[in-house]
Amino acid sequence: MIGRRDLERLFPTLDTLAKVHRVARRASIAGLVFAAMCALGFAFLLFTGDVPGHDVPFTGRARILGLIAGGLEFGAILFLSWRVSTAKGYRSSVALLTLFVIETGENLARNDTNVAWIVVYSVLALLLLNGARACFSYKRISSEAITDAF
Repeated sequence: MIGRRDLERLFPTLDTLAKVHRVARRASIAGLVFAAMCALGFAFLLFTGDVPGHDVPFTGRARILGLIAGGLEFGAILFLSWRVSTAKGYRSSVALLTLFVIETGENLARNDTNVAWIVVYSVLALLLLNGARACFSYKRISSEAITDAF
């Protein structure tokens, strides 16, 4: 049976700036793990010319375009993770969560995942979702703190 304390661990209450920043930091770390997963696929493409789960190897122009797209995605994930770590990037948190959902959906559709990867995807999705909550809560909580100060 899931109790209130268990739900508090999964979805922490965001009532202070300290909690908001802690949850946002955890989400940015999840973003860095997501970037590392993309870098792993990028390295497979760079060194072998193949990506796990694809039947046809990448050659010629397709390989170059894949390397460019992978580099752009990696850079975007790093930038968005940095914005989420400040707890001010609510648009960035939504974009990072969307990129993660697209990448995860693509991997699950190719059927090249096992149970362990599904658990990793679930944990990362939960952390990124909480990060989005933290970024949306930052503005509300910081404006309340300013109002209380004056």
